Amino acid sequence: MRRTNGTRARGGVKRGSATADRAAGERAKGLLAKGLRAKGPRTAADPAVAAPAAADRADVLNVGARARAEVTDPAAAGLDWDLQATPAPLVNSAARALTRLAERRLRPLGLSASQMPVLYLLRDGGAVAQKDLARFARIEQPSMAQLLARMERDGLIRRSPDPADGRSSLVSLTRAAQARLPAARAALKTGRADMLAGFASEDVDTLRRLLIRLNDNLARMVESEAED
Repeated sequence: MRRTNGTRARGGVKRGSATADRAAGERAKGLLAKGLRAKGPRTAADPAVAAPAAADRADVLNVGARARAEVTDPAAAGLDWDLQATPAPLVNSAARALTRLAERRLRPLGLSASQMPVLYLLRDGGAVAQKDLARFARIEQPSMAQLLARMERDGLIRRSPDPADGRSSLVSLTRAAQARLPAARAALKTGRADMLAGFASEDVDTLRRLLIRLNDNLARMVESEAED
């Protein structure tokens, strides 16, 4: 086989080609390093750097201007809600206020507002299954289980085997809980006159009937969405 400047080895590949490539690569790196040292690092004065930075600043300023416009224009920001235009926010606000008042008045008795549905449903001394308590109180099963666990810990309820279902138990109030019911009912009545100040008796009756209808509608909605 004839030898040339690029000596061929078996398979037709030039020996020394890898060495030549490495040498060329090293020379290219050296030239690049010299060029960078001569130019120095790019600064904000460099058009290649300044143009994108200016565009970024313009975008930020535009976003800020739009945000300020939306704040001064509630409709543009979607903040033109009137919380008194529909019943739901009003009912929700009233419920939160009533819950806060109930908590303050029941706390000295060792009770809480969240326990009221259970205390009410078991007030006659009967025993009810947990699943039925959850359904009557319109509380999810896991939430009812946690509530009953806390009430059992505090000595307010007791559990007994359900003769109709060996896997379930019946819940009833302890004597200690029953003894607190009159005081709890009196505490919840406190301030009722202030709450309904300015209401005629006809207004109170109308409000009661409307709230019953509202709760019935909501219960149907919850059931239908749960089925979906």
